[in-house]
Amino acid sequence: MATVKTDELDQWHEYGVYTPGRLISLLGDIDEDMAREFIKNIRLLDFVNDKDIHVLLATEGGDVHWGMQIFDAIKECNSKVTIHAVGPCWSMGAIILQAADHRRISSSATVMIHIGTAEYPKDHVLNINQWVAEHKRVDTEGNDILYKKMKEKNPKFTKVQLNKLLVFDTIYTADKAVEMGLANEVAEHKEF
Repeated sequence: MATVKTDELDQWHEYGVYTPGRLISLLGDIDEDMAREFIKNIRLLDFVNDKDIHVLLATEGGDVHWGMQIFDAIKECNSKVTIHAVGPCWSMGAIILQAADHRRISSSATVMIHIGTAEYPKDHVLNINQWVAEHKRVDTEGNDILYKKMKEKNPKFTKVQLNKLLVFDTIYTADKAVEMGLANEVAEHKEF
């Protein structure tokens, strides 16, 4: 059993990265702060060497733009990245999960997909129209990511089927997420 040094433990609790284990925490709301911290952590580990990186994921979702920054940071890694969904993997979290080279899900975790929501400030109608178009663009990008993984697993799966699933929140158990192509495997519990 490895000895954990105090500074490494502090690093894990303060910054969400445990460098000796090449482990990163991605737990909570997806926002600018989470993205900034995660991107720094994954770039650090990927820069040090190309050994596997492990990410613990549990989120109810959040901002799609910051979520796509996290997605891109994972996809751009030279290291193999395994994401382990350990809790809710909802909305933008389901899309981030798809960035991994290997996608694990705990038996009690769930994956939820849907059409995301957006809020627009009071502004000139032309500005609002620009933001509506931008949100449509990133939603389409995220939906295409889901569709690609679901189609790989189920070649007869269609975009029409996906669009029907996205109208309302569609929640999958761990087993169903694997069946639908949104995860590779259900993580086995260790026997004591």
